Amino acid sequence: MKILPSMFIASSSESLKFARAIKERLGNELEINIWDEGENYKRPGEFLLDSLMQASDNYDFALVIFGAEDKSTSRGKTQRSPRDNVIFELGLFLGKLGRKRTFALMPRMKNNNYRIMTDLQNVNFIIYPPNFAEQGEALERICKEISQQVQAVWGEEVEAPLGVTNIADPLTRAIRNEILKNQGVVTIKNIALDMESTWPMVYERLLENGVVRSIVWHSIMVDEKSEACADLWSATVSPQTALNSERGIKKYFGVEANRNRLLQREVEFACRTYATPPCMHGFLINQSTAFISLCSLEAGALKGSPNPYIRLDRFTKGRDAKVAAHFIEAFSAWFDHHWQASGRWVWPDQH
Repeated sequence: MKILPSMFIASSSESLKFARAIKERLGNELEINIWDEGENYKRPGEFLLDSLMQASDNYDFALVIFGAEDKSTSRGKTQRSPRDNVIFELGLFLGKLGRKRTFALMPRMKNNNYRIMTDLQNVNFIIYPPNFAEQGEALERICKEISQQVQAVWGEEVEAPLGVTNIADPLTRAIRNEILKNQGVVTIKNIALDMESTWPMVYERLLENGVVRSIVWHSIMVDEKSEACADLWSATVSPQTALNSERGIKKYFGVEANRNRLLQREVEFACRTYATPPCMHGFLINQSTAFISLCSLEAGALKGSPNPYIRLDRFTKGRDAKVAAHFIEAFSAWFDHHWQASGRWVWPDQH
């Protein structure tokens, strides 16, 4: 099964005809969802902002269509302008996905009678003529440009700064990209300081996505006193019992319905302890992308922060390529060597 890049389209109600025309034309190249479709719009009891933020986590690309429905006056000059909420949505997706993966359409107006914020003038807008949805040649040109920009960056990682301390978002995005490139399959090597800050923060965002078919997560857990793992380290209960423990993993994995979603996929979550203080911790995804940080010893306990994570990509080009490949290999070899430690458990109980 070929997995297509996913795209979310945001627009005003008046511009929906443009969104639908683009979806119809590019439906064989992209998995496109428009803001008013299905559960994208607003689930019962949920704010629209929550739905938009969820969309920014679940899609690889975003297309925001600016219309000319409003008028704004600045310094005595009145011009056509887009809806305020559409401007907000462009900013949201730019912040989450970056400029390479967020596209915007802007209408062509006579005498440049159109006003956008100064901060948005560096965004790479695709200009569209009025009623282009009914104009075959114009629609073809716009869709071709969108397709070319998608293909130019498809498979690249979303830009993430070096030295980030909260890696939940960039880590989830990196794992998702690897899953897309490997037809729904991912293997993760994780050297962690505690259970609470690794698996739960990722699984909530990742495993609910239908694209995941198989995930193998091997973790060396440094902290044997981790509350989430307490019953498992004691070896007095089975992994399944520990999963449902009120004081243990159940607290971090949420309600039973969430845990059942794990069972609907091929999931192997294996864990071992490593008593000797490690020099580093982090994640290696499909032997391709790594997030690595140094550990420190404070008051007799291992600490990961404030030391930031550094992101390394095996397919980095240029002068940094050899350095990235070297440290990825070093992290992988270090992990494999110490994976022979005792205290292994696997969930689900497969072995």
